[in-house]
Amino acid sequence: MYYYINNDPLFKQIPMIQNFWRMMVILFFAVHPCPLYSDVIDIQSQLTVNQSADQLTLALELSNKGSIRAIDVSVAIQFLETMQQSKIIDCFTSGQTKTIRMNVAVPEDKKGAFPLICEIQFHDDNLFPFFSLYCTNIYLRTRKFSETLTATIKDIYISDQQTVSVLVQNNESKDQNIIARIILPGALTCKNDSRNIVLMNAPLETVLFQIFKKDALPASHHRGYVLMNYIKNSIHHSIITPFSIHVDSNEMNGHLTKKYLLWGFTGLTLIWILIISIYSRVNARRP
Repeated sequence: MYYYINNDPLFKQIPMIQNFWRMMVILFFAVHPCPLYSDVIDIQSQLTVNQSADQLTLALELSNKGSIRAIDVSVAIQFLETMQQSKIIDCFTSGQTKTIRMNVAVPEDKKGAFPLICEIQFHDDNLFPFFSLYCTNIYLRTRKFSETLTATIKDIYISDQQTVSVLVQNNESKDQNIIARIILPGALTCKNDSRNIVLMNAPLETVLFQIFKKDALPASHHRGYVLMNYIKNSIHHSIITPFSIHVDSNEMNGHLTKKYLLWGFTGLTLIWILIISIYSRVNARRP
């Protein structure tokens, strides 16, 4: 198309058309897709837990170390049967630091290790959701103890859905009844997130979880956890095993490619309409 337009008699006679057309062709081939998310929201957190006989006092310090603001920032806490949501911070600007405090009641009949799950949720100016997940054990009415169960999980890469394989090993000869549960950030989901396992004569067991992408952005990275809970000698045990989740970037590349092809096609169409319009006006003025 460029060859025929470049050799058209009208094109040669009107310098404005020549310069405009050539400039647009150069721009079309010179512009390359750039990252859709050029700015970064980097919210760092530090959790402090003060424990008494009947209550946990949580202080989560949040610092926005990124270059842009975060909006609608909130913290969700899950401990035992309790779930709490903090008040929403409407705007969390770059360089700002805030501390969110929450209290959680501790039942009198609980003894052992229990998982505390904390998730930070926020959005950017384009209303894209972001999640930061954290999980740790809280020891109630007992000292920290070693575990006889271990879990091995490989990091996974996901485009739409992926299987998480958990290898559970029992280092004791005693049978163990275990509840295995997967904990995911809000960007991902699992339809059946809990399994009952009985480790008998075989010391190894493989547990599979099928996870699906929900609101995860392409090329993003997340942290997930697998919890193994069981009772031993009337004491609750909790084993937390983290793993990394990497979301495929192909969707992002495809989105950008389609986006720029559409822009290029629209630009060429507008240019062609302009050329036809000028051509028609020139012909109308000819005797």
